Amino acid sequence: MFTLFTEMASVMRGLFVGQRCVVAGIGGRRTMFARKSRHNMTLRCASSKANKQLINVSTIEDVPGVAVLQMNAPPVNSFSLEFLKQFNAVLRGLENDDSMKGVILTSAIPRLYSAGIDINEMYQASEERLSEFWHCFQDLFITLYGSSLVTIAAINGHAIAGGCAITQLCDYRILTSSPNTKLKLNSTELGLPPPLWIQQSVKNNVGHRNCERIWQSAQMFDPQMALKLVLVDELFPEEEVFGAAVREMRKWLEADEFRRVANKAALRKSTLDILTLKTRSQEIQQIVKYILSYSCQQVLKDYFESLRQKETDRSKV
Repeated sequence: MFTLFTEMASVMRGLFVGQRCVVAGIGGRRTMFARKSRHNMTLRCASSKANKQLINVSTIEDVPGVAVLQMNAPPVNSFSLEFLKQFNAVLRGLENDDSMKGVILTSAIPRLYSAGIDINEMYQASEERLSEFWHCFQDLFITLYGSSLVTIAAINGHAIAGGCAITQLCDYRILTSSPNTKLKLNSTELGLPPPLWIQQSVKNNVGHRNCERIWQSAQMFDPQMALKLVLVDELFPEEEVFGAAVREMRKWLEADEFRRVANKAALRKSTLDILTLKTRSQEIQQIVKYILSYSCQQVLKDYFESLRQKETDRSKV
């Protein structure tokens, strides 16, 4: 599958009162800083059409309360509707499990983290499916960027478009130092301006000037440049990335949980407050209308065909 990235999202609002958290959410859903339920929730993955598990979930024996999520949607961990449904179901399950304190997000595919949104979800898509897809993608932002858990991205390979964007929603990012690894945010190539929430989440990490460079140039960045731009926090050899993520997780878990979550709420509130329930719905309508327009479909068609041609050329080598 060929993939690309554009994203948009919605609001969560957490207001702390004394030792409990009062939450204003969307549609009654649990948002970032709600208290966890008294009873643990069993993790379940929503099934895809083929009942294939696209998100592997495991724990770390000597680090209680930490889950490892491995994206497992070959060949490139593209974000299909089914993938997003599973991803959201797993994240919500973890968020509602009293025993969980942190999540490490990585890939089961060697040297490949994620290539982002599956272009098939936008090219010649039905209005109904595209609307549902975008709603699920918004939910991913709400759940991941708004998680009360410590979230660490263990980036063990290429992270392109939406694959790079989801790393920016995590609390900490560790990338393989392999010079062949590339990071890229490529919406400029397709004439699809990044929605404000994803612009802001990237800007929060890299600063305004670097953010402009990243979005406008649509360049591929190697690990050293990604580190310089602050797209990632540390570099390690590929075989050491996961171990480094575990060590970093231990450090974060040493902090008082309530105070850490309260600070996270305060720091992320302005970004999470960008959209309201009303504007979220409006943005879905606008983006669906734009993507299904003739001009956008032609751009997607050309991009799709260029990728196919590259695949054909590589197969001849």
